[in-house]
Amino acid sequence: MASRPSTTLLGERVEEWKKLGDPGYYSDVPTALLHLMSDLDEWLQARPYKPSVSDPSGSGVTFDHRWSQETYAYFRDRVHVHAAEIKEAYDETDEESSVAKWQALFGDKFQAPAVSSFSSKFGAAGAAATGAGEVSWSSGRSGRAG
Repeated sequence: MASRPSTTLLGERVEEWKKLGDPGYYSDVPTALLHLMSDLDEWLQARPYKPSVSDPSGSGVTFDHRWSQETYAYFRDRVHVHAAEIKEAYDETDEESSVAKWQALFGDKFQAPAVSSFSSKFGAAGAAATGAGEVSWSSGRSGRAG
């Protein structure tokens, strides 16, 4: 599948150094979404004119032909609106209001996560008891996914 300028721009916002100052910067889906969209919005707002977007494969090709200034401006404006909506939903302290704001973004089928005694992106399924009330977050498998 061919890369798109929007995918490339979003992917370029992921930077390891951001976790040094805030280890939880990408800790779960809502937090990662908040930071990725906020970072992309900040980058785009600093660039009112269509930037040159290079193919990340290193081919030397750019995606400049895929966007006009008009389509770039539309994308930039939509990211700005959605980044603000995501921040508002994320920062909402009332659970019902927060869910309603997330539903406004993602549709009525979006539901609040099930209540769990574990605060993990995997919930109870990702934790394994090690005894004495401790929890291990490893699957017990070796390798990259373990």
